[in-house]
Amino acid sequence: MTAKGEFVGARYGNRFTFSLLNDNVILQPGKYIIMIDPIWNETTENDVMYREVLVDVYAPETVILDQVEDAKGIEYLEKALKHAARTKTPEEEK
Repeated sequence: MTAKGEFVGARYGNRFTFSLLNDNVILQPGKYIIMIDPIWNETTENDVMYREVLVDVYAPETVILDQVEDAKGIEYLEKALKHAARTKTPEEEK
C-alpha cells in the first residue's frame, strides 16, 4: 500500500513460498508500506531459520527498506482499510 493508505493491486503465489506479484502495475516513486503476515506451520520448530522472512524488491531504482514499529504498522493498516472501504466498496454496501 502507499504511505497515504491506498492499496496497490497485487496477488500472491502458493505452495512453499508466498510472493506478492504485481500484474501490470507501475509503482510511482514514493513511500510504500509492505505488510508481511507470515503463515507458520510445524516445520518452523525444526530450525529458527525457517522463521526468517525474505523480501526481494526488483526495481530500476534504489529501494530502501526500513522496519516500522508494530503500532505504526497498525496505523498504516487502519488508514488503508478505511480508504478501501470508502473507495472500493460498492455504493449500495456503504
